[in-house]
Amino acid sequence: MKHNWNLKDKNLKKVTLSEVDFIFKQAEKHLDRVIDGSNKVVTRQTIVLSLCVGIITTLFGFLLNSGIDFNNIKFQENFSIYIAIGYSWIVLFISAINIAGKKYMDAGTEPNGLLHDHYYEVVKVNRQDSRLKYMKLQELEEYQKRISYNKNVNKFRWKVYHITQFAILLLPVLIVIIEYIRMQC
Repeated sequence: MKHNWNLKDKNLKKVTLSEVDFIFKQAEKHLDRVIDGSNKVVTRQTIVLSLCVGIITTLFGFLLNSGIDFNNIKFQENFSIYIAIGYSWIVLFISAINIAGKKYMDAGTEPNGLLHDHYYEVVKVNRQDSRLKYMKLQELEEYQKRISYNKNVNKFRWKVYHITQFAILLLPVLIVIIEYIRMQC
């Protein structure tokens, strides 16, 4: 995905302040949607995390109630539960990593990134609206970087979410297969 975007110099002189304002508003909306996408995946991943905690707690409770003894037949009878607990811990760990803070680019730029001498010394424009246009164009370039970067972060998070969601749905099938193999032996 392309992170850098620059308007060609010949077009830079043609663009008007009202056009820049329109593009800027659209960029703000788009970045807000991208950031909202991150919030959605974190919320859904939290549900998977809660499911894993519930599964692990339930299975541990069952094992404690049935009595844990690695030296007798109960260990073999409960083997699928041990596997399910280990499997759930792995899914829990992956879910926790996906929820953990990722480097994410926020909307907006700090004032020192916008208000600096460059616009008053290097940019040879005397009109205030022209300086504002260049400042907004600079910020638009930064927005494009943020949008592209955050989309990549979201893409990764959604992929991990779908993997963990599939893994949770696969758990009962895994238990049935293990129990079937155990009974055949």
